[in-house]
Amino acid sequence: MKPKGGIVMKKETMLLANVNCPSCAADLQKAVAEMDGVKRVEVAFATGSLELEYDDGIVRLGDIQRTLENFGVSVVSRL
Repeated sequence: MKPKGGIVMKKETMLLANVNCPSCAADLQKAVAEMDGVKRVEVAFATGSLELEYDDGIVRLGDIQRTLENFGVSVVSRL
């Protein structure tokens, strides 16, 4: 998706491992949401998934994955 001004928004859906409780999912969601360039994030404890929309010119997917790893969460696959 390319809105006005040349900003390139990317969307990702990821399957996560080690999201152990609803509170952990909420903490993880908050940490990713606070990152510059992240427009929308939703972490679903029930499915162990993360849906993400972000500006690739501001934040890279690798930066987001490092934030997940800081919580002990790993990406199993990108859907």
